[in-house]
Amino acid sequence: MSETTLPPPLAADIPVREGVVDVPGAQLAYRLSGRPSGLPLLVFENGWGSSWHCWAWVERLLAPQTQLLFYDRAGIGGSRKTAPHTAADISIHLAALLDALEQRRPVLLIGHSYGGLMGVLHAAQQPQRLRALLQLDPTPEADDPWVDQQLSWTQHIARLARLCARLGIPDPIFCPAARTLPQPEASLVVQRAFSSVSSLSAGMDEFGLLPAIRSAIARGTAAVPRLTISADAATEIKGVTRLLISPSRARQMVERMHALHRAPLQGPQARWQTTPHAHGAMIFTPAGATDVAQQIMNYAKSLNA
Repeated sequence: MSETTLPPPLAADIPVREGVVDVPGAQLAYRLSGRPSGLPLLVFENGWGSSWHCWAWVERLLAPQTQLLFYDRAGIGGSRKTAPHTAADISIHLAALLDALEQRRPVLLIGHSYGGLMGVLHAAQQPQRLRALLQLDPTPEADDPWVDQQLSWTQHIARLARLCARLGIPDPIFCPAARTLPQPEASLVVQRAFSSVSSLSAGMDEFGLLPAIRSAIARGTAAVPRLTISADAATEIKGVTRLLISPSRARQMVERMHALHRAPLQGPQARWQTTPHAHGAMIFTPAGATDVAQQIMNYAKSLNA
C-alpha cells in the first residue's frame, strides 16, 4: 500500500463509544470501537505524551474486524490526574478501566514507543489481565547509558514544546508528526496532547517514573507471550531536529534499539521482527499503520490457534 492510498473512514454501523471513567487518582478518557469477534480485546497504549488519536489509521483498519480499546493515561490527552501516582498506579488504572467497562475478556496489549514499555509494566504488575503483549518499537525496559542519553533529550524537547504551548504556537518537534494523521484526529492530538501545557507536564512526570517502571519490570516474574516489532528505518532528520541528532547517529540508535529489544525475549512464546518503517511512521502514516495493523491481526489470530 502506498502513502497515497488511505484507509477508509469508519463505517457508520461500526459501534463507537467514548467517555471518561473515574479510577483511583485519575479520570481516564477512552474510546471503545468495533465489535467482539472471538479474538482478545485489543487494548492500545500510546507513546510518550500522545493521546489515543495517534492510532487513527490503525483504528480504521482494525475496528471493522474486532473490538479495540484506546485510552489516555492519567493527566495526558483527555485524561486527568487527580492525585500523584506511582509506577504501580499505572497498571491499577488500566485494570480499573477494564473493570468499569465490564471488559473481562483476555487482553492483547499493544503499545507503541513508551506505550510498549507500559505493556511490559502491565505484564509484570497485572499479568492475569493480559493474554499477550505486542510492542511496537518500545522504549527499552533495561538501563542502557547510550540510549538513555538519547532519551534524556525527550525532557528537553518536552520543555520546549510546553513553552511553545504557553506561547500559543505549534512546537517544531511533536506537532509535525500529527500532519500525517487524518482529520479530525490530527487536530485533536495537537490540541489535547502536543499543545497542551497540562498534558505535556503530566507526560514529563510520567517520564520521571522511568527508573521506578524499570525496577517494577525487573521484579516481575510472570511471563506472557510477547511479540516485539522494531523499526528498521532511521527517521529522516530535517530542519531544527538535525540539531538534536544526526542521521548517522539516528541509524546507530536504531541498531542499538534492535539489540535492546531482543535481549529480554526468552522462550518459545517470545518473538522479534522488524518493520521497514521509522519509529513514528509505524502508526502515524497510512503505510506504516497498514503494515502494523496486519501484524496485529495476524498475532491476535495466532493466539487462538
